[in-house]
Amino acid sequence: MFHAQQFAYHEATYYLVRLLQQFTSFTLDNASNVKPPSGWAGCEGLKGTEKVYANTHITMYVKVGTNILISR
Repeated sequence: MFHAQQFAYHEATYYLVRLLQQFTSFTLDNASNVKPPSGWAGCEGLKGTEKVYANTHITMYVKVGTNILISR
C-alpha cells in the first residue's frame, strides 16, 4: 500500500469517527430498506438474522443502499 493511500484511509477513518461521535442513536429505517428474501428467515447462522439484503461483487455492499435514522 502506498503512503498516500494509507494516509487517505487514516484521514477518512478519522473523519468518519468524528462525524459519528456527534450523534447518539443509529437505527435502520425499516420502512425504506430492501428486506432480504423471506426464504432467508429459516437459514442457520447470520443469514437467518439479516435485516438488509447484502450482496457481493468485488466488495460487499447492501443492495439498493441502506437508510439509517440518526439522532442527536
